Formats: sequence, structure tokens, C-alpha cells
Amino acid sequence: MKLSALKKNESAFIDSLDLLSETEQIRLIEIGVLPGKSIRKIQETILKGPISYEIEGNIVALSKKDVEKIEIQKKEA
Repeated sequence: MKLSALKKNESAFIDSLDLLSETEQIRLIEIGVLPGKSIRKIQETILKGPISYEIEGNIVALSKKDVEKIEIQKKEA
């Protein structure tokens, strides 16, 4: 499942960054987007702006291009 499919206030675990280029992976790792981390969607803009997520208490804004390439596993309810 892609991170782009996550709905507001839903949580998941980051599974893979393999669909991103090496440069994109490094950039995301530097801001805390790592496989195994818990991620929760906080806010999405109406237009094509960035989407806000919470990772371990930190808020990060990711582009739609990036979230379409990040693989996740939804948390069991």
C-alpha cells in the first residue's frame, strides 16, 4: 500500500523507500522518514501542496510525488 492512500488521522508503519531514487531516499531519511517508523497523516492541502505527517512526535511535510512512492503497512486495529 502506498502512503498516498492513508486517510487523515490513520496510522501505518513505513515499509519501504525502494521506489524513490537514492537522492530522494537520503533526503527523507535525514528528516526521519525511515522503514519501520510509525507515521500518521495529519493534514492534506486542497491544492497540490505538501501533506503533513507525524513521525515520532515530529511533523514533516511531504510532496505528493514522494508519498506516491513510499510503501506502508497499515496498523492492525
